[in-house]
Amino acid sequence: MIVHNTEGEVSSIHSSDILGHVYFGRELKISPKSDATVSGPGFKSEYLEETVSVLIGIGRNNTAELVMTKRAWEAFVNGEEVDITTVKQFAAMYIKKKKK
Repeated sequence: MIVHNTEGEVSSIHSSDILGHVYFGRELKISPKSDATVSGPGFKSEYLEETVSVLIGIGRNNTAELVMTKRAWEAFVNGEEVDITTVKQFAAMYIKKKKK
């Protein structure tokens, strides 16, 4: 599937073999303090096992996709705790302060 933006330019390319459809199974809330990564053109993730994805409509002309392995989705549906890294946590774990 090729998705075009409002200017008619290709904005994303999706390819997969859809094996079926299931209910997401549980509500997921994402804090506004969650860390979100901004990537340049050409960003790609490739999963080498079955995945579950949720297409999210945003406004009239935008979409997003939440993708996870099928094993992660099964753990989620079965009530496992969800932990989403915040910007502050990410900075503490991965950003090194310069020594003066």
